[in-house]
Order: sequence, then structure tokens, then C-alpha cells
Amino acid sequence: MLNDTSLTEVRSIVGLDSPRFMMFLSDTKAYVTDFISNTIHIIDPSNGTYLGDIQTGFWVEKMVMHNGEV
Repeated sequence: MLNDTSLTEVRSIVGLDSPRFMMFLSDTKAYVTDFISNTIHIIDPSNGTYLGDIQTGFWVEKMVMHNGEV
């Protein structure tokens, strides 16, 4: 993860094959799409902790929030 002003590394999240896009759901929960593993990873962006995953069975790029649902 990078600082949005200086573009310096703030923290690293390990275990993601090919992270693509991140959607913040809260200060402590975010989804990260992964092109190669056909997975949406669930992470805690406040500390870089891997919380789990959602297996999609196909690649996922961008996500959309609509009426409070992803």
C-alpha cells in the first residue's frame, strides 16, 4: 500500500498473486480483486492483515458499490 501523496510504501500485504483493484468498505475492511487466482481477497487496510477470501471461479477486475452492496 502506498502513501497517496508521496507514493512511498506504507505497508505490504503478502499472499496476493496479482492484485488489481481495491474497494474500501470501512477503515478496517477492504476487498482486493486478484486477476490470476480468481479471488476477491478481504484485508484490513489499517494493518495489512489478510482476513479471508471470496472464490469467484473467474477473474474479477473492478467492483461496484450499489445500495450498500458490492
